[in-house]
Amino acid sequence: MTLWWLMFRDGGAVIVEGESVTHARLLAVANDLCRASQFLEGYPIDPGLVETIPEDVKWRTLSRQQANDMLALMKDGHQKCVTPTQARQSQAA
Repeated sequence: MTLWWLMFRDGGAVIVEGESVTHARLLAVANDLCRASQFLEGYPIDPGLVETIPEDVKWRTLSRQQANDMLALMKDGHQKCVTPTQARQSQAA
């Protein structure tokens, strides 16, 4: 199954598995990760970037800041898996 990045009106996001963006969105709503009315758009996550996504980030709601941190990690293509919180802490040190 494909991992999907689902974005919401408040700037938050979730990363979920699904057969399609519609399937991923339905699963996110069914698992109480978000409200369907808040959905903006969704994108498949490149399979080459899946390794950069920590397991504890999948299947949970990300705040705007956590979503931005996760996007930065994926855009950089880091092979080291760290949580968004760990990334902020290492930048502050």
